[in-house]
Amino acid sequence: MVETAELELVLEPQHPNLDDERFSKQIVDLTNALKLEVGGVSTRTVAEHGKRGGLPEIILALGTSGAIGAAVAVMKLWFDKDKARKIVIKVRTKGKTREVE
Repeated sequence: MVETAELELVLEPQHPNLDDERFSKQIVDLTNALKLEVGGVSTRTVAEHGKRGGLPEIILALGTSGAIGAAVAVMKLWFDKDKARKIVIKVRTKGKTREVE
């Protein structure tokens, strides 16, 4: 079994055609669904050079296969609402980071 501190997913939701205000609400909806189904969810904003604000990141600390399955189910539902959405996932485990888009 993997301990919660050993596996962290950092989600960067993205969409090519939505303004910040509309997409911000969709990110809040995704974050709330993950909190409800998975737990262990936090958010942070990464500053972008030359822009006000920045890209939101959703951080999931996962420790069980059930939590991982629940996160995948929530993301699948989120993708099904708009095929142009995508999420860049950074997987952090034991000090190493891998990125999946």
